[in-house]
Amino acid sequence: MQSLREDIKPYIDIHGFVRSARGTDSTDNGPLWTSMFYLMVPDIQGTDSYNFSKLIDQTQVPNYPGLYSKAPGIFKNNSVDNLIAVAAASKRLDTPHRFEILNHGRKHNYVWNNIDPLKFSFSAWLGRMPGFIAHLQFCCGETPSLFNRIAQFVGILITTFDKAGETSNRILADIQIQCMDDHEISKMTRWLFNADLKKRYGSVSMKGVFNIFFEKGHPFTKYAH
Repeated sequence: MQSLREDIKPYIDIHGFVRSARGTDSTDNGPLWTSMFYLMVPDIQGTDSYNFSKLIDQTQVPNYPGLYSKAPGIFKNNSVDNLIAVAAASKRLDTPHRFEILNHGRKHNYVWNNIDPLKFSFSAWLGRMPGFIAHLQFCCGETPSLFNRIAQFVGILITTFDKAGETSNRILADIQIQCMDDHEISKMTRWLFNADLKKRYGSVSMKGVFNIFFEKGHPFTKYAH
């Protein structure tokens, strides 16, 4: 019987991370695509939280919970993409990673510097993205400030009405929307985003986005909602 769990197996790299395409290794945003898998799989099994934690913990900067790299042993500054997805999957699987990410940010002025954790770096200062902070708060069960909510709304709105149809940003927006609460701003964000998906891709919705972003035959294109 076909399932996402079975079909994803040819896309698992040597470290156990999901790949975006055959032939790539986990430096290609392994934590992002692995998190995506756990967000998409319809049935959470007993070992999923353990397996996810084991993978993400491989990428942790030593002695700094909440700092994660794109691949084991490669401690370059991570991208916000990976942190968005890891926090979301952590929420679904009920692992501590989402809390660790947010706590690290609060302790270090919202700087996630994988190279030198105690040093300020503008590129690693994700505090300049209050919408991202709102996402972490949603994942941790907190209520974001009105400012952070609006910042996230505006960020997703920009993605929604991007004429170029940037697919990677739409994937990240969809991940964030899955984690929002039922506040009126959240409801409006979901409605506008989904209405635009329907306008662009018809009934296939996010499947239309995945068909553009991923290579033909990737399991994500088959099992997208």
